[in-house]
Amino acid sequence: MARLTSFLLLLPLLCFVPLCLCDKSYGGKLFPGFYAHSCPQVNEIVRSVVANAVARETRMAASLLRLHFHDCFVQGCDGSLLLASSGRIVSEKNSNPNSRSARGFDVVDQIKAELEKQCPGTVSCADVLTLAARDSSVLTGGPSWVVPLGRRDSRSASLSGSNNNIPAPNNTFQTILSKFNRQGLDVTDLVALSGSHTIGFSRCTSFRQRLYNQSGNGRPDMTLEQSFAANLRQRCPRSGGDQILSVLDIISAAKFDNSYFKNLIENMGLLNSDQVLFSSNEKSRELVKKYAEDQGEFFEQFAESMIKMGNISPLTANNNSIESQTMRNLRIISSHFSRVFKSIETHPSSFQLFSIQSRSYSSPATQSENVSKIVNELSNLTLLETMDLTEILRQKLDISELPVMAAMMPGMSFPGSGAGKSAGGEGKEKKKEAKTAFDVMLQAYEAVSKIKVIKEVRTITDLGLKEAKDLVEKAPTLLKKGVSKEEAEKIIEKLKAVGAKVAME
Repeated sequence: MARLTSFLLLLPLLCFVPLCLCDKSYGGKLFPGFYAHSCPQVNEIVRSVVANAVARETRMAASLLRLHFHDCFVQGCDGSLLLASSGRIVSEKNSNPNSRSARGFDVVDQIKAELEKQCPGTVSCADVLTLAARDSSVLTGGPSWVVPLGRRDSRSASLSGSNNNIPAPNNTFQTILSKFNRQGLDVTDLVALSGSHTIGFSRCTSFRQRLYNQSGNGRPDMTLEQSFAANLRQRCPRSGGDQILSVLDIISAAKFDNSYFKNLIENMGLLNSDQVLFSSNEKSRELVKKYAEDQGEFFEQFAESMIKMGNISPLTANNNSIESQTMRNLRIISSHFSRVFKSIETHPSSFQLFSIQSRSYSSPATQSENVSKIVNELSNLTLLETMDLTEILRQKLDISELPVMAAMMPGMSFPGSGAGKSAGGEGKEKKKEAKTAFDVMLQAYEAVSKIKVIKEVRTITDLGLKEAKDLVEKAPTLLKKGVSKEEAEKIIEKLKAVGAKVAME
């Protein structure tokens, strides 16, 4: 009887699996809680590895930000930059923008190794790059933001795309803006994202032209501040020394702040692609001035533009080349159950629930090994375990609450449920005890509301500032456990008022 009830609990949910998988994740959108159940520690693992890497070498933060940027501008944010040359794949690592300059691949490998220990085959490399970029900003003093997740990894790369789509250091303003526009980004995104050059270094070969032959006439770029140019010439000779590094931000190369924009106003942008933001376009010039005056404005826009860039053509559930074994298995199971429902709808009066276990399609002779394994595991679940599985699948697949009886076709009933019996008969069920303790989950928050959310969390939890900040940045995360429904509703109301997404479980 317990097994039959377990089957009935799972049946309506599993029949919706094909519907959920036929579109992109959550209606085609990435969302922060994608790994909430499959790998809840993903944020913590990525942050830990990146923190260790940046502690060893501050420059690594800029390198990881650059990897994410160079990945997203070629085929979208799909991890294609990480692919090595093999068979038909020609690696993007060999392109002009990446060759001998893209770095941080070892850190990505370390992150993946740690994730595989905790959550095998779950977190994509594309999501790792996105999270590592956010953490690189935070660890150098920059803004944080909630990272939408759910990207899948590509099995193809585009060397030509890398050579043509990524802006070059010596491109004109209009060429750079056109490349951003092709990715759905505008001039505000261009200026804000260029602000990441407040940290990191650039090679001599990327700015030599400005020092010696800006326009092909053997003369330097005269807009470059002269004492700054003289210092650069001491480090970067007319020939040779291509790999010699100079800081992108002469004021605070290791700190993520707005001094980059102050440098541009003083004509001390290292790269031509930096300086043209101030010298070549009125709108971008006004944005440079704005961010130079107000670091908060810059941080807010940078976070918004990073989220926007991270949403460039991601591979998700319906168009990805990598699909988890669990999802494939669920699709197999659901196809069988869908046929069961079709049979019920056609012949409701002849359907007998007790005959399900003996249907011909479950014969060991016709089962695949994978299906047999799943069926056996499901059959051995207790009722409580089945309820847990149902709830996890419901949340992961974004299915709203659906009572089991609502999904049943005419003529179906629980054996022993009292259907057809007189009132007061043996089928009378005991009343289910009402739930009295609830958990409050902080699922996400708007980047612009982060400070307000932290303040509210401090009030609710009595945590210190640092502890509250750490808790908020772990979202999705448990905020309060085992509180009354009334208290949970009050907490949710307060947090929603300051821009947070909260749920009661």
